[in-house]
Amino acid sequence: MAGLFWAMLLASFEFAPATGRVGSMLAGAAVTEWQSSFCLNPALAGHAEQYFAGATYCRPYGLAGLDWFHAGIGTNQGRWSGGVSIGSLSLDRYRETEIRLEVAAVPVASLALGAAARTLINDAERRGTDVVGAFDIGACWHQGTFGFGGVASAVNEPVFDSGDKKPLQLVLGAALRPVEQLLLALDVRRTGPDEGAAFGIEFNLVPPLDLRVGIGYEPLVYATGVGLHVSPVSVDYAYRFHPQLKETHVVGLALQWR
Repeated sequence: MAGLFWAMLLASFEFAPATGRVGSMLAGAAVTEWQSSFCLNPALAGHAEQYFAGATYCRPYGLAGLDWFHAGIGTNQGRWSGGVSIGSLSLDRYRETEIRLEVAAVPVASLALGAAARTLINDAERRGTDVVGAFDIGACWHQGTFGFGGVASAVNEPVFDSGDKKPLQLVLGAALRPVEQLLLALDVRRTGPDEGAAFGIEFNLVPPLDLRVGIGYEPLVYATGVGLHVSPVSVDYAYRFHPQLKETHVVGLALQWR
């Protein structure tokens, strides 16, 4: 009953934990990691290896029967890259599915541009199946130790038959690596009339192991996690805590290869 209660409170496609670094840093619109292209900024696909694939799973807020899963695969062919992913949030006879197709271009070495087309499928036993399309555009620029990124998600602001609206979300992000072992990231966003921000830190403790922390506001979320990288495999774990909804554990596996 608790799972059904919280699922009813969530607007359509509101729950979308990030994959990779952003799962625990909470910020990453300007962090050059391809996993974030599937959940945040499509331009980041331009920073992947020749081939990449990953999968992520969590049980939102520890609620029994409520599951979220995401998987994606793509390729980078130099100036052009692209990928396809699928995400699913399910509870008993209710399911939200997102199918995403994205493409990125790198016109010059320091700049990546990207776009994504998403099919959002809301399948509820009592209401039937509802399908809408959403479109995202993004950019990411890097020079030396500094990076800047921006993304506009759901620019067409699709509306479901239930009346739920996917509002336009604007995100501006900055990333700074003052030394090789330290990464700082800041995102500010506006979703409809609401504003928020997130700040994250990643510290490379030893070459294969990264420690991460993040804090986000509106809603207030705390996060911490680790990343283990032994080429070509990466394993990521994030612990996210919401003061009212409690904790979510996010586990991901990714591969990059040539």
